[in-house]
Amino acid sequence: MSDYPSQNPEEPSADQAPKESQADRLIKLVKRKDIELFHDQYEDCWARIRFRDHSEIRKCRSRDFRRYLGLIYWQEYSKAISSQTLSDATNVIESVARYEGECHALFNRVAWHEGRLYYDLADSKRRAVCITPEGWSIDDDPPILFRRYTHQKAQVAPESRGDLKSVLPFLNLRDESSERLVLVYLVSLFVPDIAHPISIIHGPQGAAKTTFLRCLRRMVDPSVTETLSLPSKLPELVQQLAHHWMPVFDNISKLPEWLSDDLCRACTGAGVSKGELYTDDDDIIYSFRRCVALNGINIVAQKADLLDRSLLFGLKAIQESARKPEADFWNDYEDALPYLLGAVFDVLSYALGIKDTIAHDRLPRMADFAIWGSAISQALGFDPQSFPADYRENMNLRNQEILVSSPVAVVVTKFMEDRSEWEGTATKLLSELNKIAGTIHVRTDDRLWPKAANILSQRLNEIVPNLASAGLEVDTGGCRGKQRVIAIRRIPQKTVGTVEVSDPPEVPSNDMSRDLQKPSEVPLPLSDLDTVAYGDTDDTDDTISKVSKGKRKEIRI
Repeated sequence: MSDYPSQNPEEPSADQAPKESQADRLIKLVKRKDIELFHDQYEDCWARIRFRDHSEIRKCRSRDFRRYLGLIYWQEYSKAISSQTLSDATNVIESVARYEGECHALFNRVAWHEGRLYYDLADSKRRAVCITPEGWSIDDDPPILFRRYTHQKAQVAPESRGDLKSVLPFLNLRDESSERLVLVYLVSLFVPDIAHPISIIHGPQGAAKTTFLRCLRRMVDPSVTETLSLPSKLPELVQQLAHHWMPVFDNISKLPEWLSDDLCRACTGAGVSKGELYTDDDDIIYSFRRCVALNGINIVAQKADLLDRSLLFGLKAIQESARKPEADFWNDYEDALPYLLGAVFDVLSYALGIKDTIAHDRLPRMADFAIWGSAISQALGFDPQSFPADYRENMNLRNQEILVSSPVAVVVTKFMEDRSEWEGTATKLLSELNKIAGTIHVRTDDRLWPKAANILSQRLNEIVPNLASAGLEVDTGGCRGKQRVIAIRRIPQKTVGTVEVSDPPEVPSNDMSRDLQKPSEVPLPLSDLDTVAYGDTDDTDDTISKVSKGKRKEIRI
C-alpha cells in the first residue's frame, strides 16, 4: 500500500481557463506533499521524503526521484505523466532546492555532529550508531544526513560484550607490534575529518592479503565491491573516492606516479575541481579524506611522500596445515562481526573521553592520527608507551623502504660514505652521482633517476627527511655568489619524533587488556567491571550502565 493517501481529484477539464500544465500541477503537488528540497555542500540538489518511520533522500536529477514523482502524480490524478513533463518539472524543482532550499551537508559512513560521532549503518531504516564518551547507542532518527550509494551494504547491528583482539586470528600478521598497531588503526578508521594513513599490505603469495583487507572493509565500510581495480584516469579515481569511505585497491604490482600523488591528496584531504571532470564551466571543489588501502606481494609505494603517509603491514605465509575452507572462514568472521563492531565502539567511546587528557610532544607527520592513536591504544588497555614505540618502529620501516627504493638516496648514501661534507652545484653533483651509480649497479636510465640538474634537486627535496634519519643533512637552497649550490654534510643519527604521555588516565581492567599472544578465537564476554555494559538484557530497556572503579552510573539513551 502507498504511504500517501490518494485524493484523486479530477483534472481540470479542457474548457477551464487558464489551463495548468502537468508540470505545474506536479510542482504544486511536491509542495503539498511536504517534500523538503535542499542542496548539499557541493551544490547538488536533493529531496528529503518522509515515510512511515523514517526519511530518505533522493537526488533531484536521479532516476529514482523521477519514478517517485511519477508515482505521486498517478496517486493524485490517476494519470500517467510524460518524460518531457518530468524533465520540465525537475528543472524547476532543482532551482527551488538550489536557491530556496537550505544547505545540508551529506556524509559518507561517518560524521561529527555537536561533539557526537555518528556511524551510518546504511540499513533500510536509516539508522546510525551514536558514540559519545558516555557510551554508544543506535539512533533510529539521526540528526544528520548520510548519502547512500548503490554499492554500499547494510552493516550488521553491533553487539556489546565483545573483545576487539579476537579479530587478530583472522588477519595473519607477522608480529605483536603490528598486531597492536593494526587494532589502533582499525578503530581510527571510524574517526572522520582527520588524515588517515594509507595502509599498505604486503607478503608472499598465499599470505591472505586480500582476505586481510576484506575483513577490515566489512567491519568499516561494507560494500558489494569489497576491492577495487586501480583507475586509469583521475575522474575514475575521484568517483571511487566520492563513493567509498574505505577504497581498497587489490593485488597491485606498480603505482603510476600520478596516482601515487593523488592518493596522497586523498589521504590529506586536498580538493579536486569538478570543472576538471565535466564539460561545463562551473567550478565546484570536492574535498576527500578517505581511508585508502593497498596490497601487493611487494611494497607497492615507491615515492617518498606516499610512503611517509603510510602504514606497512607485513603478512606471513599460511601453512597448509593451518588453512581452512573459505566458507568456514567467513562464517566464523560473520558470527564474530557484531561483537567486533561493538568492541570498536566501546574503545572509541573510551578514547573520546581521554583524548584531550593526553599530553603530546614532538608530534610526527600524520599528527592527528598520532594523537588519536595514543588515546585508542590506551582505551585498548595497552601501555601508554606502546603506541609511540609501535608507530616509530613502523616509521623506521617506511624510512628504510624509501632509502632502498629511491636510486638517488642509494647513490647519495654511497657517495657520502668517505666524506663528512660536500658542496657544489646540482650539475656537478649529478655528474659525481652518475659515476658512483655505475659502480653499484644503479641504472641511470631508470625513470626515477634524474636526467637533469633541476630534477636532481627535486628528487633530493623529496627525500630530505629520510636522508636526515640516515645521518645526512641536505640543503638544496644555498648560494655561492650567483650560483645555487647543494650542501650535504654528515650529522649524528637522528630519531623520529614521538608522542609522549604524561599522567595517563587509569584504564579499566577488562578483556581488552588480555595478552596479545592468546587472542580468543570467538568474541568473549567482558567482566563485571566492563567499561560499558548493558544493565538489562531485555530489548525494551534502553539503559546503559557505565561502570568505573566500582561505581555504576546510569545513562539514559
